[in-house]
Amino acid sequence: MGKSLRIVIAALSMSGFTAVCAEAQTVSRPAAVPAAVKELRSQLGASINNAGLQQSFDFTWRRPLSASKSVLMSEAHLAIGGTVAATPASVRGGAWIEFAPVSFFVIRAGVDPSQYFGTFHSLTSFETRLDAFDPDARKARDAAKSGRTTKLYITPTLQ
Repeated sequence: MGKSLRIVIAALSMSGFTAVCAEAQTVSRPAAVPAAVKELRSQLGASINNAGLQQSFDFTWRRPLSASKSVLMSEAHLAIGGTVAATPASVRGGAWIEFAPVSFFVIRAGVDPSQYFGTFHSLTSFETRLDAFDPDARKARDAAKSGRTTKLYITPTLQ
């Protein structure tokens, strides 16, 4: 075999090897995970039964855990957030963390401290759970108080 033919065969072999390696890299390289998303929402609401207004602000930072288009993994994420809601009767703040290892299962844990101002009978004490709680009984108590509450929660959710 001539020297030029050996060079051509070697060059073709090397280029074939390079193409196979490049193809293997593109096939085995996973798609990039989308960037984290920050979101700020504001909502003004009104209610009729227990008349009132509420202004709330919610902040969420959400990072996808997968770039998969699969129904099982497309909504996998890690998120943190906070909320503030104000009414004429109270103010509530809160923070939470959320983990969704797969699209259909989410675990959220958080804390929501609140302050009640003692207006509109929004926080009323009762001696026992057997006390009357109908609207007339609540009006007759005239025992609205200011106070603080804190809610701690962990919520697993199938969706």
